[in-house]
Amino acid sequence: MRINLKETGSETYISTPQHPEEKDSRFYGADEDTGRESNFKKTKSEGKETPGGLKQGSYRFTKQDRLLKRHEFLDVFKNGKRRRLKSLTFIFKENGLNRSRLGLVVSRAVGKAHYRNYLKRVTREIFRLNRSCLINNIDLVVQVNPGAARSDYKSLEQEFARFADKAAG
Repeated sequence: MRINLKETGSETYISTPQHPEEKDSRFYGADEDTGRESNFKKTKSEGKETPGGLKQGSYRFTKQDRLLKRHEFLDVFKNGKRRRLKSLTFIFKENGLNRSRLGLVVSRAVGKAHYRNYLKRVTREIFRLNRSCLINNIDLVVQVNPGAARSDYKSLEQEFARFADKAAG
């Protein structure tokens, strides 16, 4: 094996020898069968009961499921109904679409950025898993109240369940 050195100006280039492919290498091709048996089993999710009393389903949370534009938020704030609970305030109105959409409002008064981001992730997840419990076809803005940063997933999910019950009845 011979290494070539080539000098240009103040830099030296060293060619690196390439190793020939080995028959039993660790890296497998995209379509190559590794010979291992997979323990993964595909099952149809039917949803499960949560501690908050809600039915969970497996739904995606796409861009069409979000309130993104300022005028959408303003319309819900102006024409929507409000339900204030301990950690969350729910503002909602019918949207005339075939799906419910979610908007989040988390101010700096709630806490530091990692608390605000945690609360947004948790709220989106609760909405995604439990939107079947809501009144159909609403735009929902969830406003996180200051002091909610100390809330855990279970208590936020129970508040969402209470809101779903009140809004339906």
